[in-house]
Parts: sequence; C-alpha cells; structure tokens
Amino acid sequence: MRRSKMRRVVALVAGATVALAACGGGGATGPGGQRQTGSAFAACEANPNTCNSAAPDQLRQGGQLTYVIEKNIANWNLLSNEGNVFDNNEVLKAVLPYTFVTQPDLTVAMNNDLLDSAKVTNSSPETIVYKIKTNAVWSDGTPITADDFVYNWKLENGRDCPGCPVASTAGYDQIRSVIGSDNGKTVTVTLTKPFTDWKQLWSGGSPIYPAHIAA
Repeated sequence: MRRSKMRRVVALVAGATVALAACGGGGATGPGGQRQTGSAFAACEANPNTCNSAAPDQLRQGGQLTYVIEKNIANWNLLSNEGNVFDNNEVLKAVLPYTFVTQPDLTVAMNNDLLDSAKVTNSSPETIVYKIKTNAVWSDGTPITADDFVYNWKLENGRDCPGCPVASTAGYDQIRSVIGSDNGKTVTVTLTKPFTDWKQLWSGGSPIYPAHIAA
C-alpha cells in the first residue's frame, strides 16, 4: 500500500465518538500509605465494564482528545507486519471499526455501533453472517459494506496478495468466500474448516479499513 494512500486511509476512519466520563478527584494516599482511587472508580471492581461510562444522552459531539504514546509511528496500517505494534493498535481502536471489542473485564462483545448481529448460522461448512447497521458509514459518508470486509480478507488470506507483508493470516486463510447482499449490509462468510476464534475476524489486531480508499 502506498504511503500517500495510507495517509488518506488514516484520515478517513469511521466517525467515532470518544466519550470520557468524569474521573472524579485524583487518587489520594490513605492509611498505611495505600493509594486510593477517586469516587468515579469505586464501582469498577464489581462492574468494570460500566463503572466509568456515561449514558449516550449525556454526551456531546465534537471536542478534542489528546493521546500520548511513547513511539513514533512510521506505518499506521495495523494489517501490515510493520504497523502492527501495541501503541498503534491502542490509538486506532478509538477510530477504526471492529466487529467485536474487548471489554475492561477482558470478555469480548459485539460492536453495537457497527453491527446489528453477528452469528454462526451453519457448522458444516462453518458460516458466519454479519448484519451491518444501515447507518454505519465512513467519515466521508460512504457506507460501510461487505466490500470493506472483502478488502481485509483478500489482503490477509495469504493467497490474493502473496507479496503483502501482513501481520497475520490466522482465520482469513480458512475463509472460502465473503459475499455481500442487501446492498452490502449483509456479509456472509463461509470457511473451509471451523475457526474457533471467529470473533477475532475483522477484530483484534485486524480492524476494518475503507476499501474504496485502501484498495
């Protein structure tokens, strides 16, 4: 992928609202010198996934988020073995769409901002059907569709782009076909053999990129 095109891809990530709930007072030192957290985190031990969240109707569009990382990133493409580094992954998780996301308690949940559903509908051959939300679009207004899923698959399956220095082919090399329907909003994925970790497809270190820019 040419560097200029990669810059365009980074600029054209899916629109995302990054919400930071109020963190309360800074940590204080309690008896015995133990560190105490602010009240906003008091419920995090019992409810790590929701303790520092805000209701959608309490959020405002816009604003600025400054994210400090310790490395200079030369390659922003997480699908590349040169760009798939921890710092890059952490930054792009805030702006690129994933089918599933890892929660604070390390469980995996479907990305409800992107998908209406994601289910294994057949076991032989294993078939996964993703239903993309009708209003899921890239920041230029282009709908997110099956074409974007196909782009990742062909880049990472080890067959269609043998010279591409991809970070991993895991799972994608077992996919037989990726077919779109319903104006690209339904994605049917058929595998050659079962892939237990199917929720890591188009997820984990492999976010969805805009095919109309990246391809």
